[in-house]
Amino acid sequence: MTTPILLFLDINGVIDVEDTDVQGENLPQEYSTVYPVPGTKEFLQVIDSCSWIHPVWISTWGKQSQAWNKWAKTRCWPWAYPLDSDERHQALDLIGHGSDKYLAARWYSRDWQHRIVWIEDGFWLSSLYDSSMGAAVKWAENNSNVKLIDTAPTVK
Repeated sequence: MTTPILLFLDINGVIDVEDTDVQGENLPQEYSTVYPVPGTKEFLQVIDSCSWIHPVWISTWGKQSQAWNKWAKTRCWPWAYPLDSDERHQALDLIGHGSDKYLAARWYSRDWQHRIVWIEDGFWLSSLYDSSMGAAVKWAENNSNVKLIDTAPTVK
């Protein structure tokens, strides 16, 4: 049996990257033009077809993230971010500090006992300028069940 994975997936900077070489598309529900990375539709469909992957949007798009599911013709996935006011206060009480996305990831996964993968742009770059995002990096460093995948280019 394959170990379940909770997959947090960001949108902007991960699957939606404005690039002059990629033609923009309109998502369902009349959103502004987006720039899906080549292969995004297939990527979302593969994730959706894997029963051991439990995908969750963690994007400023919030509930509107599900427009990507409609575009890719997959099930609508839940979203973890942004937290509502009550959840944010409870997350702060339970976790302490961190960026809003970090708090959302920790709050959403608080009862999850298996692997967690979080795909985001700029974990390490953000942590250099924003100590609250550094909490996500420390979380992964201190928890072998947590894997962060950073889509931002490495600074040299």
